[in-house]
Amino acid sequence: MKRLLLTLGVLFFSCVLRAQETTVLTVYFETNSSVVNPVDAASIKNFLALPDSFNAVSLTLTGSCDDVGSEEANALLSEQRIASVKRLVNGVFKDALPIKEVNRGQVLMVDVITDTLAYRAGNRKVVLAFELKKKELKASDSVLKNARLIVGERIALNNILFEGGSSEFLPESNGSLIELFDLMQSNPTLKVCIRGHVCCGPLDRDGIDLSTGKYGLSVFRAQAVVNYLLSKGIPKDRLTFKGLGGSEPTGKGDRFDRRVEIEITAMEK
Repeated sequence: MKRLLLTLGVLFFSCVLRAQETTVLTVYFETNSSVVNPVDAASIKNFLALPDSFNAVSLTLTGSCDDVGSEEANALLSEQRIASVKRLVNGVFKDALPIKEVNRGQVLMVDVITDTLAYRAGNRKVVLAFELKKKELKASDSVLKNARLIVGERIALNNILFEGGSSEFLPESNGSLIELFDLMQSNPTLKVCIRGHVCCGPLDRDGIDLSTGKYGLSVFRAQAVVNYLLSKGIPKDRLTFKGLGGSEPTGKGDRFDRRVEIEITAMEK
C-alpha cells in the first residue's frame, strides 16, 4: 500500500504541471524510522527534476508520525524524517531552494477508524509540496534562423521541452518543432542526427520514462523529435538519432542539460 501511494504521488506530479503551480509528493516511513530507502530516494529525485517550463519557488516539507509512543518522541521522530528528506532536496538544489518545515508530530487516532494499522501507516510520512512558477518562454527556437549548416555543427534546441521524466512534448515546443521542420523542408539535402540529453544524474546514466518505466529517456526524447519530422513528411534517410544520457552536461544548469540538439551530418550545396 505504501509503494502504491508513493507511485500515485509521482504520477499526480507528472499530470498537474500544465494546469497549476503547486504539486505534491508523499513519502512514507517504517515504524520508528526516519530512513528514506533507496527506492523512495530515487522517486524524490525524479519529483525534483522539474520540466523546463517551470521554476521552483519554494518547497514545504510537512512531517508527521502515528500515535504510538510519547508525544515528545514522536515530535522528534517527525523532525528527523523532515531532516532526512531535506538532505536529499539540498543535494539536488545545493541549498539554493527556500524550504519551509512543518512538524505536525503525532497524529491521533480517530474514533471512527476501523483499520488502525493502515491509518497509522498513512501518518508516518513527509509531504513535499512544491510552489512553482511558469517560465516565460519564447515561441520558437531562434537559433535555427541563423544556424550554420556545416557538417559537424551542433545546434541546441533549448525550446523543445518535455515533461519531467517524460518524452512527451510540452505545448511550448510547437514553435520550435515547426521551425525545425521548416529548416529541413527548405534545405532538401540537409541530413541531421537528433541527439537527446537528460539532466540531474550520473554522467554515465540515462533517465527513466515515468510513463512506461523504461530506461533510456534521452533516446526516447530524440526519437520523439524524429517521429514528429517523419509525420510531417521528412524522409527517413535524412534523419538519425541517439541518446547521450547525462554524459555531456553544459555546465549551465539542469534546464540546459535537459535538451535536444541537432548535429549536421550532411549538407550538399
